[in-house]
Amino acid sequence: MKAFIKSFIAVLFTVTMCVFGSTNAYAWANNDYSFIIEYKNAPEGTVFADILFKNTEGDIYGIGKDGESPCSSVNIKYSEEETNEGYVGYNTRNINVKERTIELDKDCGLAKYDDGYTSLMFRRALATEYTTSDGEYRPVTILLGTKKAKNTEISSYYGSLKVAYCDEKGNVLMVTEAYEPEITDEPVNYYVKADGQSLKCTLDHGINVGKGISAVLIGSVVIKALFLVIVGAIILIVVLHDRKRRNDQYPDR
Repeated sequence: MKAFIKSFIAVLFTVTMCVFGSTNAYAWANNDYSFIIEYKNAPEGTVFADILFKNTEGDIYGIGKDGESPCSSVNIKYSEEETNEGYVGYNTRNINVKERTIELDKDCGLAKYDDGYTSLMFRRALATEYTTSDGEYRPVTILLGTKKAKNTEISSYYGSLKVAYCDEKGNVLMVTEAYEPEITDEPVNYYVKADGQSLKCTLDHGINVGKGISAVLIGSVVIKALFLVIVGAIILIVVLHDRKRRNDQYPDR
């Protein structure tokens, strides 16, 4: 009997952990107001990259050649090692993450570039911040104005894109081939992945938080119901076992 009850408790604990252990995963939302450019095998001198969208007649997000861009700078994070003197022979080294900003001229190469595709930074009223780093892995995070449009809406509107590798002065060093990404209206983490002149996009749909919360609530109800069933079953088994024990002790009663 004790072994049976222990087995029930183990089952209950396992089911509970399976349902509630997924709560953290469901809490992860999609960042659908940004693009993330990941690149490698870039030409020498590359400091950042920008998305080039296909020119569209009557562009609803467009800025004219002489228009004012909402963002014309790039924030570059870099690490700096600092040695602090301590006891003799016991100096400590700290890595500090710092940031510098490069301001790009409105007449730079990226602003003027037009091969049928033009800059997100200079020719669209969409991006509000560009951030990258000096390290070996240098993704460029492009934040969008939340009142404008989501990444998938923008991508679907233009239908095709390229990536431009740029130096610190905004000169275009190389441009990738064009790529037509998946069209979707669902929220995603939007990764634009450039490798030399090749390009692809990965739309990470992640986990829908709303559905996740619903699943957790439903799981809670199921767990409670299961708990009541198990408790009822244990009580019933204990009662039946006790009755059987009494009948065995007093068979003539």
